[in-house]
Amino acid sequence: MLAWFLILAALGLRGVIGNPEVLQALNPYWAIHFFLEYKVVSFVALGAVVLSITGVEALYADMGHFGKLPIRVAWFLVVLPSLVLNYFGQGRCC
Repeated sequence: MLAWFLILAALGLRGVIGNPEVLQALNPYWAIHFFLEYKVVSFVALGAVVLSITGVEALYADMGHFGKLPIRVAWFLVVLPSLVLNYFGQGRCC
C-alpha cells in the first residue's frame, strides 16, 4: 500500500511541476464561479463528491482493528498528500 501511494504522489508531483497553474483550484473563487456558471453540471459534480465521501465508512472498520492514532497518522502523512498530489497532477491533463 505504501508503494502504491508513493507512486501516486510521484506521478502527481510530476504533473503539478509540469503545469503549476492547477494549484489555482485551491482558490474558493473558482468553486463558487463553477457553481454559479454551470448549475446543472455543478449539481451532478456535487453528487459525485457526496458519493465519494460515503466510501469513508470503511475507515471506521479499520479503526476497530488499528485504533484512531495509527489511522490518523497514515491518513494525514501518506494517503491525503498522495491523493491530493495525484488529483492535481490529473488536472494538468484537462
